[in-house]
Amino acid sequence: ALLEVKVTAREVRTAWRDYSAKLESVRAAQADLAQFQARREVDVALPGETQPASPVSVEATTAYLDSVLSAQNRLTVAEEEFAKSATTYQVAVLNFERSQG
Repeated sequence: ALLEVKVTAREVRTAWRDYSAKLESVRAAQADLAQFQARREVDVALPGETQPASPVSVEATTAYLDSVLSAQNRLTVAEEEFAKSATTYQVAVLNFERSQG
C-alpha cells in the first residue's frame, strides 16, 4: 500500500509539471495571436480615413493572414494539449486519493 501511494504521488507530480507546461504553452500561443491582432489594429485606417495610411500589397495581406491562421492553429493545438493534461492531472489526483484509502 505504501508503494502504491508513492507511485501515485509521483504520478501527480509528473502530471502537475506537464499541466503547468501546457498552460504556459497556451499563454504563449495567446500572446502570439494577440500580437497579430495588435498589428492588424495598427494597419487599419484611422477614423475618418477611407484607406489605410500606407497601401498593403496582396502578398503582404496573404502572408499576414497565413500568419494569423498559423497562430490560431497553434493556440487550438495548445488548448487541446492543455485539456488532455488537465484530465491526466485530475485522474492522477483521483488515483492518489484512492491509494490513500
